[in-house]
Amino acid sequence: MTTSVTINGKPHALQADPATPLLYVLRNELVFPLNFRPLLAFWNMLYLRPGDAAIPAQQANPLERGRYLVDTLGHCASCHSGMNLLGGERHPPFQGGNIDGWDAPALTRLAGSAAPWTQADLVAYLRGGLSPAHGAAKGPMRPVTERLAEVPRADVEAMAAYLMSIHSGTAEHATAPAPAAAAVPAKDAVPAQAADLPGARLFAAACAGCHAPAAPMMRVDGRPGLARSSAVLGERPDNFVQTVLHGIPWETGSKVYMPPFADTLSDAQVAELAAYVRTGLAGQAAWPDAANKSAKLRKETPQ
Repeated sequence: MTTSVTINGKPHALQADPATPLLYVLRNELVFPLNFRPLLAFWNMLYLRPGDAAIPAQQANPLERGRYLVDTLGHCASCHSGMNLLGGERHPPFQGGNIDGWDAPALTRLAGSAAPWTQADLVAYLRGGLSPAHGAAKGPMRPVTERLAEVPRADVEAMAAYLMSIHSGTAEHATAPAPAAAAVPAKDAVPAQAADLPGARLFAAACAGCHAPAAPMMRVDGRPGLARSSAVLGERPDNFVQTVLHGIPWETGSKVYMPPFADTLSDAQVAELAAYVRTGLAGQAAWPDAANKSAKLRKETPQ
């Protein structure tokens, strides 16, 4: 038995749920080619691979269990490898990707980044959404850390051990490390010439209350300065711009919150702020397209 309903001005077919006759559900209305099952069989032939027959025990081989959790239940490669035109994961895996306008950084370069990660850093980040050395989880990564907080610590430690082994070359997905980036200061020590950058006044007005070295927030839970933030040290400005525009929403029990500035700062001002933080604080080369990126992300991810 079927009927129809209008949603956003368009009619949609409803069909009765066989298990609950009084309940109607929307019929599948996938667009071509997703509604042509033989094409899905072709996709499965290209990309679907059988999983592990047995789940490695934590006590027997923590590194192998970490690999299993990362590659299967965690499906980390879905974001951190990127997708090709057919929706398959790129290879080699873990070379970085982009999801919903957020950069998913390469997991093969954690120990060789401008602010190197350690296994302990990664465990703190994955379990608590905040690394004392690298900053807070944002965007699509935040709900991941919220769920991992409910997972046994030993499993998260195994995942972190495996991810660190990728960089060191002891795991099957290992790749050559990227060239080392310029080292960043441990604290946000502002060079004298940075005060002359256009974004210096913007930072003082909009950011210094929380992110200046003397700000009270910086003394809570050992929060890192922006110079060591993963969003600031990324190869692209996406994560920094997303955080400035849309902030970090407040959630009960969370230690992290940041107000949005999309209604306060223009795209040009976001770019000036990015240049100040990136060059004046972190000592890295400025992103060349921050203003255009801000305009694009503002339009694509309104909140």
